[in-house]
Amino acid sequence: AYPGPPGANLLVATLEKGAGVVQSLAEQGRLHEIVAVVADEIHLVGDTSRGASLERLLAKMRLLAVAAASPRATQADASAE
Repeated sequence: AYPGPPGANLLVATLEKGAGVVQSLAEQGRLHEIVAVVADEIHLVGDTSRGASLERLLAKMRLLAVAAASPRATQADASAE
């Protein structure tokens, strides 16, 4: 579940915690609640220790955003209601 208080509008987290929040929101079908992401550690891309985790998180968020914005996803959401 989302680690912040109910109604919170901002989450500042480590890369690992942020990945967990994104995964949790995805599993709950709540990715639409994410409005913006700021990756302050972009210099880690390509780093041998944590770079892969950052790249994986950003790639996953991009794929999920594209999938959520596709007409097929919109039709599926409308059908489920």
